[in-house]
Amino acid sequence: MQTKIHRWLLAATLFTSSLLLFLIQPMVAKILVPKLGGAAGVWSYCLLFFQTTLLLGYLYSFGMRRYIPPKTQVLIHIFLCCLAIFAPISFGNFSKLDSASFGTSFLQVFAPLTLPLVLIASLSTLFQSWIIDQNRFNTGSKHSPYLLYVISNLACLLALGGYLVFGGLSSLHVQWDLWVSTYQGLMIITACIACYQFFRWKEHTKSEPYFRNNKVPIESCTEPKQQKKWALAVLAESAVPAALLCALSTYLTTWTASIPTMWLIPLSLYLIAYMLAFSNLNPLPGLIEKAWPTAASIAVIVYILGHKVPAPIVLTVHLSAFFLICMGLHKQVYRSRPLSDNKQDGQESKLSFYYLLIAIGSVAGSLLATLVAPHIFDSFYEVPAASVLARLVYNPIHKKNHKVPAQVKTQLKWVPLYLFGVWLWVSFNKSDLNIAIDNLSYIIWLPLLLALAFRRPKPILIAATGYFLLLSHQLWQEKTLFHDRSLYAPISVKQVDSQMRELVNGETIHGRQNLSDLRTPLSYYHRKSGMGLFLKRFGPELKDIAMVGLGVGTISTYLEKGQSITYFEIDPEIISLAQKENLFTFVSDAEKRGVHNELVLGDARLSLESWQKPFDSLLLDAFQSSSIPVHLMTREALAIYDRQINAGGVLLFHISNKYLDFESVLAAHGRGMNWPTYILRTGKFGPGMDPASWVAMIKPAKHKSIKTYQDKLDWFDKNWKACLLYT
Repeated sequence: MQTKIHRWLLAATLFTSSLLLFLIQPMVAKILVPKLGGAAGVWSYCLLFFQTTLLLGYLYSFGMRRYIPPKTQVLIHIFLCCLAIFAPISFGNFSKLDSASFGTSFLQVFAPLTLPLVLIASLSTLFQSWIIDQNRFNTGSKHSPYLLYVISNLACLLALGGYLVFGGLSSLHVQWDLWVSTYQGLMIITACIACYQFFRWKEHTKSEPYFRNNKVPIESCTEPKQQKKWALAVLAESAVPAALLCALSTYLTTWTASIPTMWLIPLSLYLIAYMLAFSNLNPLPGLIEKAWPTAASIAVIVYILGHKVPAPIVLTVHLSAFFLICMGLHKQVYRSRPLSDNKQDGQESKLSFYYLLIAIGSVAGSLLATLVAPHIFDSFYEVPAASVLARLVYNPIHKKNHKVPAQVKTQLKWVPLYLFGVWLWVSFNKSDLNIAIDNLSYIIWLPLLLALAFRRPKPILIAATGYFLLLSHQLWQEKTLFHDRSLYAPISVKQVDSQMRELVNGETIHGRQNLSDLRTPLSYYHRKSGMGLFLKRFGPELKDIAMVGLGVGTISTYLEKGQSITYFEIDPEIISLAQKENLFTFVSDAEKRGVHNELVLGDARLSLESWQKPFDSLLLDAFQSSSIPVHLMTREALAIYDRQINAGGVLLFHISNKYLDFESVLAAHGRGMNWPTYILRTGKFGPGMDPASWVAMIKPAKHKSIKTYQDKLDWFDKNWKACLLYT
């Protein structure tokens, strides 16, 4: 009876610890998003931080089980639990957060949380090792320790889902106080469990020589070579899903919206795959092995097509392929587990080493996707690259009847022939190289898709050589003047032709300039767009304007001497590009005309909150690639804008998006604030003039400003349409 109660107590404590461990992620992200302008990369850093603390926890557990006698292990853990109960817990100084050196400042801010999270993370492997000890104490007991791992992942999943639903019902301060109280209670219960384990060990010290050993040797598979292969396999099989998790989360939030839902769905699928794999459930035997290579190939095709594919299809294909990949590789990790046979000495040390390998692989994959890939790839190529790596790592041979795939052999003789074909293709299409390159890109990707489906080396080699040839030729043809990948998105300045230069953020054009007519506004700000019509009619009356999102500074072209504009921009790379006269001249030319341009680095919501002088109008175009930072469109944000614009002033939102439509959101805000709200959607009017959707919200005016306010209402009623609450 005591043993049964002990097992249930272990399970409940582990459930609570996992709940606390995962709740900290969305809480941290909720703090970071307003500080860093809703950057999609924030969640990847949160995942990396969490997995690093998990690795430290597993390392602590492994060191304890590997090198320290059992009774001493418990005494050390009891001491650390007591220390954690009375030690103060807090975040670091948030003023240190800086987008320019985000990785370093991130660690400085959250370093104080490391010890509590490491102690919580270590409970999983420690408790599973104690389950094995229980099997030793009770002859004939064969309770699998891996059930605790399933419980741990279930708690993590419930924590994410619960926070998504109920996280907004209380302030972050209240959530943090509740988290600390629960954590201190958890440490008390953990210390009690450790005391019970200590006395159980003491009873069995004389009868079991195992419990008197100073350390336990790691059981070898059979030979050192097999041990090394086993370790490398577990590392690779845990690294690829973690890398794909970080890469896919950043990719999807960049192209849609940086909101918790888009972060938590991939992580939930990742956890569900772990739960199903480690619970040894296989509802569709053999189907995953057959289905996921095809799903991964389709996901790569969807990635290539980009914005040509509707958003629901993009999300469905990518998330389905991701789940199937995780299921396949997590099952391989589970098949590589140490058997929980209570007759095998050293099994619990092998167990802690096994979980340590999983943690190392997960951190390595997250590091590659979060820190390394942005410096290697100029776009989100880590998403298809991770799918290719998954196909190469995946080995479906776990049954006798499965066929062995062909051995990988490099056949260099095919490379010259393929390069010759590429050269012929480009040579015969010199008249329009851009179309030739676009068509060639699909030919390049075709062998890669075949490699995904059939795991053959020849297409992989061909795709790799062709891709690098294509990349170098495309960079030369388009004359990329600048390229970098910041925390927010990949950024490029391209000379499209002899007259047109454009700023590309991710895959979205964020500004253009015609070199033969430098003052003509283009892109979403042309004279027939909602922004252009508004500034043409009311621009001369506006003395002090605020613009959220700099782009290339196109708005400055509408202003004349004596007017002032303040740009709020989160990305320092964008500010640097807009000020370089050899790239774009809107800002510098406006200053020469006597326009006062002020550039403010930082998140616009935080900067405006502390701004002293109100503006005549506030314009918002704060895209990060295709993603709109939704924290700039909340009720709290609108309340800040209300304080920072004069009566009769206009809030102008750019909401063009291929995936989401924010018309009804702003209409609801307008109704709640009693502000007249209008929308104007314009099509493509000519070269460089993109379709655009602008929403205008007019702040009601009284007394002296009533005539100006009425003039604006009459003009908007005549030229724009009222925003609809439901579209």
